[in-house]
Amino acid sequence: MTLPAAPPMTDAVKTLVWMTDTVGNVTYLSRDVRHLFTSGTTLSFAAYMQSVHPDDRQRVMETFGRATVMREEFQIDYRVIGADGSLHWVTGSGAPRFDAHGEFSGYTGALLDVTTRYEAIGRLEKSEATHRLLTENSSDLISHHAADSGIFLFASPSFERILGFDAEELVGKRSAYEFVHPEDRLRVDAEIARQMRESSSGSVVEFRARHKNGQYLWMSTNLKLLTDQLTGENTGAVAVTRDISAERQTREALQQSRNEMYSMLESIGEAFYAIDRDWRITYANRKAADFVGIAPNRAIGKRLLDVAPELLGTPMHQYFQQTLDTREKAFFEAYWEPRDAWAEVRVYPNDDGLSIYFHDISARRKAENAMRTSEQRLREVIEMTPAGYLLADGDGQIQEVNPALCRISGYEREELVGRKLDSLFATSPWDRSAYTAHGPASAQGQEAIIRHKFGNEVHVLFNGSIKRDELGQALSLTAFLTDITARKHIEYRLEHLATHDTLTGLPNRALLTERLQQMLAFSARDTTIGVLFVDLDRFKEVNDSFGHQPGDVLLCEVAQRFRHALRPGDVIARLGGDEFMVVAHCSEGRSSAAAIAEKLLGKLAAPIDIGAQHVFISASIGISMFPEHGGTRETLFQSADTAMYQAKGAGRNIYRFFEPEMGVAARTRMTLELSLRRALGGEEFEVYYQPRVDLKTMTVIGMEALLRWNHPELGQVPPMQFIPLAEERNLISPIGHWVLRQACRDTVDLMRKLGRPLRVSVNLSARQLRNSALPAEVQAVLDETGFPAPLLELELTESALVEDIEHSAHLLRQLKDLGVKIAVDDFGTGYSGLAYLRRFSLDVLKLDRSFVMQKESHTSHFDFIKAFVDLAHALKLSVVAEGVETDDTLQFLCSTACDEAQGYFIARPMPLAALIQYLRSPSLLSKQDTLSFN
Repeated sequence: MTLPAAPPMTDAVKTLVWMTDTVGNVTYLSRDVRHLFTSGTTLSFAAYMQSVHPDDRQRVMETFGRATVMREEFQIDYRVIGADGSLHWVTGSGAPRFDAHGEFSGYTGALLDVTTRYEAIGRLEKSEATHRLLTENSSDLISHHAADSGIFLFASPSFERILGFDAEELVGKRSAYEFVHPEDRLRVDAEIARQMRESSSGSVVEFRARHKNGQYLWMSTNLKLLTDQLTGENTGAVAVTRDISAERQTREALQQSRNEMYSMLESIGEAFYAIDRDWRITYANRKAADFVGIAPNRAIGKRLLDVAPELLGTPMHQYFQQTLDTREKAFFEAYWEPRDAWAEVRVYPNDDGLSIYFHDISARRKAENAMRTSEQRLREVIEMTPAGYLLADGDGQIQEVNPALCRISGYEREELVGRKLDSLFATSPWDRSAYTAHGPASAQGQEAIIRHKFGNEVHVLFNGSIKRDELGQALSLTAFLTDITARKHIEYRLEHLATHDTLTGLPNRALLTERLQQMLAFSARDTTIGVLFVDLDRFKEVNDSFGHQPGDVLLCEVAQRFRHALRPGDVIARLGGDEFMVVAHCSEGRSSAAAIAEKLLGKLAAPIDIGAQHVFISASIGISMFPEHGGTRETLFQSADTAMYQAKGAGRNIYRFFEPEMGVAARTRMTLELSLRRALGGEEFEVYYQPRVDLKTMTVIGMEALLRWNHPELGQVPPMQFIPLAEERNLISPIGHWVLRQACRDTVDLMRKLGRPLRVSVNLSARQLRNSALPAEVQAVLDETGFPAPLLELELTESALVEDIEHSAHLLRQLKDLGVKIAVDDFGTGYSGLAYLRRFSLDVLKLDRSFVMQKESHTSHFDFIKAFVDLAHALKLSVVAEGVETDDTLQFLCSTACDEAQGYFIARPMPLAALIQYLRSPSLLSKQDTLSFN
């Protein structure tokens, strides 16, 4: 079509929502841009391409063409040129639509102006190293929703990547409102109400959306209501949504870093303010605000000429404009009439505008005027000025100084007079060219370094001039020096904060990465570099036991020991938490790296004093080698990390080199870990039950609940493979809680069907036992399921009980008060002793299968089991034998007066449905004629 004589779409709106038919004709445009196109015309892709930046045009055409041919969704960021020549960044995205029969029906998409974000990213990249955080944008979520209900009518595949839901779970089934955080619902509703009320374009709304795993992610959405072009009725909404969790964290970190920077800017001795390209004040410290008589918070955001209208037309205003135009810094002195004051001004251009430093030099100006009228007055002024002053002859030999320069340099006047300037200055704007004919005449606002008498360096701001004769030869040199050492220390501190860990003083990840990259780039081909990933073992237990402040003391001591264990050229950094990393040249390859690892572990052998406590700490170290294990820092970091986890799995307090097979094991472990996190929500867990028999009546009186994982791809994962992983990743508590609730619910249903009571035994992990809220959680499950407390038996291992005896005893008493039974599992394999049997409130001892499976014919074995059972009975404890696999074993246990038994001979663990059939069909156990299931 022929575009109308109106502003391009990219100038008119921030967001454009569009729909096309099967041949690419636009069938819907946002209401607020529809007026830009003549009725009956068809929007041409080729015409729109004329507004795309020439450097991006080919890439956009290729992306759009490929997507339309393959019927795929697309998203691309590119630049467009506005009618006034301005440049805008936009995100163009679209997704194909298919009807109920799967036929392609066109595209739905949006054009989003993201110039502000790109400008923010650009500013962030040029910020100080503290703020060098880059925002990474994930793919957009494109969705179409029904009016009022918010039901998904379309959801792009990116929903599964970002929120864990595939399109089939959403379209026609779920409402978008279900995923909005309750605290953010009003914000979304307000935007919808605004669009309905004002019939205006959509604006960006930020809110938290619930992931399939239950976590909330921060999202940014541009929501556009769709209306029938004939009736004006709301027909639904299209939303383009983006994960901004990383952006929010970056913004918060940037804001915190800016606050720190602003705090330091307040502490410097100079006035400072910054303006943007529109002359709006973006920051002003108190000295600058006081200079013009306004509070800082009232100045920020206003145009400079609104705050100081007297500036218009002055030389200062012209300098500012010149610096904005030429992008070259400027140093000058200017008179400020409202204050009757002279200021020394330094103007630095940046991408956002200008940074301006100034300080009042009225006193100095008056001194200079006085110097022209009276030598005596000049002497007095020079003697009083806080800036250092020196006068040198044409050969650079000092002729006169003032007391301020003596204070700055540490020398007496007599020690300075007659000295060459070169011996006083380590660096100076005046090199030998200053003494040549027609050399420089002045140096204003430049930095120099003085060698202090005691050896330290003093940074000064240098302002000087050279008087020359008619032949251009230097006659005299005069300079004023302002001590800016404190400011330079602040600048150094800012740089140090950006590259070092604030707790230990070690380099941080950013500096370590930079150093490693330099080592990789400039090392010879035959150079070997070791990367050692060090993770302290059980550091969390130290924090939990002693608190975070003692934990910090331990980290500082560990850092100090590690630093002393390394060579001067080695680099050690703290990555965060209890993780450290060492990068070192290893001339002897693996043996050198092993020697470093052994030194590090050796440094941790001695205890660390935390208050009155001696704490022992160890570490697990993973090592990767360049070039053996990779040529990039990312590969070396990842390989060392993988090897470190192998070291932890091998028993801790050791080191392991990366081996290729570790990558496979790490990927398998990662697959299980990621799957484990969604297993609960995905209903992949199942409870199996193994019946328990009363050996007096030979009847089934209960069962033990055992967890099974039915992985959708890996099949049934063995408990020994995923239970330790759940313990390590702090997932065992929610899993254990689910098993408890499911077992109680199943047993209630089973008792209702069979018409008789059944006891169910549920295992508790050591981590659950450490949870003081466990009794309340058990009570809640009993209340929810209606399960009788006396029929619930909670099993714990001996090692879990004795981990914290006082805590365990207190917790068991609380559980006993609920009416439940307490059993000790695998008795006889750990800390068996009468002392803790009497200390804890126990009901049942489960005899480990290693005792049960010994030769039954052995007389001493019978005597041991009989004595054990008699002892338990004397303590009013029941005994359950595990691992019964033969009829002889069963008869043997009956003869010892053992109370109950379970094992494969009686029944294997089975799902609930099989258990019901098992208990209703005695014929299934015909080989055990004595057992009763009535």
